[in-house]
Amino acid sequence: MPESIVVTADDSPVIRPSVSSALYSIAARFAGDISPASMRVDEGALLKRYSALRAWPCDAQLGLVVLAWALGPGFSLGKDKSKREEFGAAVNCLEPDFARAARLVAGRTPTAISLGEIAGAAFRNAALVVQWNLPDRLYWPTDLSKCIGSGILQG
Repeated sequence: MPESIVVTADDSPVIRPSVSSALYSIAARFAGDISPASMRVDEGALLKRYSALRAWPCDAQLGLVVLAWALGPGFSLGKDKSKREEFGAAVNCLEPDFARAARLVAGRTPTAISLGEIAGAAFRNAALVVQWNLPDRLYWPTDLSKCIGSGILQG
């Protein structure tokens, strides 16, 4: 498995290794026997569109790379271009609204087990990581919303 699927021009990772590993696992479920080369995500295009990508919580990075892997780095969220613009507006701001991003991507990719649902769950987790100031690590596939109030997460 590759150490990092997305790298910058100077070979420093943009996407954290745990996110790359999760993407590899997700891709294997959808594509069966895959090669790391088939999973390359155009980080240059992602960094141009999402300049704060390095600072995003791991779960938000996972949501984005799942969409980029499935739909390409210039992905559209359906036939309506305004959805892509709305997604960009939600995440390209001083305080990204990952909960809004989750609502925009859920169910937008055509697969048996929707990659859009995976991306949406990852963005929902990222929203809670920011809201609760949780340690930056990958929580997916755990649904953090089920942990809040259960005593597992304390604010």
